[in-house]
Amino acid sequence: MITYIATNTSNGKFYIGSTNNLERRKREHRRTRENYPFNNALRCNPDIFDWQLIEDNSKEPILEQALLDMWFGTEQCYNLNPSACRPRDPTGTTWWTDLESGAEVKSETCPGEGWQQGRNREKIKAMWERNKNKPLSEDRRKKIGLANSGKKRNQESRDKMKKSWKGKKWWVNPEGETCRSTKCPGDGWVLGRFTPPNNHL
Repeated sequence: MITYIATNTSNGKFYIGSTNNLERRKREHRRTRENYPFNNALRCNPDIFDWQLIEDNSKEPILEQALLDMWFGTEQCYNLNPSACRPRDPTGTTWWTDLESGAEVKSETCPGEGWQQGRNREKIKAMWERNKNKPLSEDRRKKIGLANSGKKRNQESRDKMKKSWKGKKWWVNPEGETCRSTKCPGDGWVLGRFTPPNNHL
């Protein structure tokens, strides 16, 4: 599964998601009729989004949920749902975690006392640490390269981006908030651009 962070380079906001087919998921985001901030921004100007990808062998949106647990509700996160949504398992089962041992099982009902619905977050974070700097497979790189080959920003988009960015620099504060400004926004802010998954897991 591919976990992705789509960052709006004009304001630093990002959307967290996961998919098995990135190009199809991008099309779904652009074509949906729902009035969501991320989808609206993507439809308006897809060229300003930077897509950071992390690929693993999981069939569940584990990394997506770990990131949502950390970033949902913050100013820079576009997501409107705190849960990584996927269709219900056709078998009717769900994950349960033993709070004492951290063991995980899939079951239709709670296995017993001391079990909590959901995945083991410590395992999720450990998996993220193992995979966050792991390069994409050569096959996946070729597919992404072919999907993006020949795509260019039109001149109107280039002019808008150039105008909006002129003289501005990225700033970040200790809370992880970002902004672009010609001068320091205030105490505690330093020059730099924030990268959520690498710096804060």
